Amino acid sequence: MRGFIPFLFLAVTVLCQAQNNGNYIHNLYSLERMGGNLGQTNSVPTIAGPPGGIKGDVYLNKTFNKVVFQLFDADKIVEGVAKLDLKQNEFDLITPQGVRVLKGNLVKSFVSIDSLTHFQSNFVNAREWTYDSNTPIEGFYEILAEGNLTLLKRSEIIVKQPDYHPALNVGSKDVRLVKNEKFYYLVNGKVFDIPGKRNFAKIFTGKEKQVQSYMIEKDLSISKQRDLIQVFSYYNQQTQQN
Repeated sequence: MRGFIPFLFLAVTVLCQAQNNGNYIHNLYSLERMGGNLGQTNSVPTIAGPPGGIKGDVYLNKTFNKVVFQLFDADKIVEGVAKLDLKQNEFDLITPQGVRVLKGNLVKSFVSIDSLTHFQSNFVNAREWTYDSNTPIEGFYEILAEGNLTLLKRSEIIVKQPDYHPALNVGSKDVRLVKNEKFYYLVNGKVFDIPGKRNFAKIFTGKEKQVQSYMIEKDLSISKQRDLIQVFSYYNQQTQQN
């Protein structure tokens, strides 16, 4: 009986320590014992994870905005409340009969007024100009800065398919709709890609060094829309003055 008391005391002490430390795996198992117990989750009841869905949307803007359309048909001007579906190249248009569709190929240009900020954005159908590679482009260019060299932006939807690997439990089960934006410049009715940093200043014929110095002085980057607008606006102001 005397030999039992120390053992009982020891058991109570260990139990109290476990309770004080919390019944968590890092307190109950050493690293070696954890390693010895890995790979035994087959005995744990599991259920399949949620099925994949669609993340993202196909619209240029999520909200309906006031839009003024210029149609190809006799340059008619009509207005409404709409949002542009970039994937289908069509407008969801609110009408008294509900939401209707206006095909993008009927629209020559349009002006969109943001319902929250009241900021005005101007767009022209890509069919109006020739792309450098002569590849037909569907959709609309947004005019960011206008002048002798006009800065354009085109938005499109990139569909990324699920890349989930069940064995590794990594990746995504969802189809992801990602909005991709690309910048261009327009000169004499022809659209060109914005070149890389090394050749960027060359597009400003006769003002290359001046534009380059301006960009260095203002610490401007060609990867930022705001900075590109500033550069093109500066160049167009300089050429208009001469």
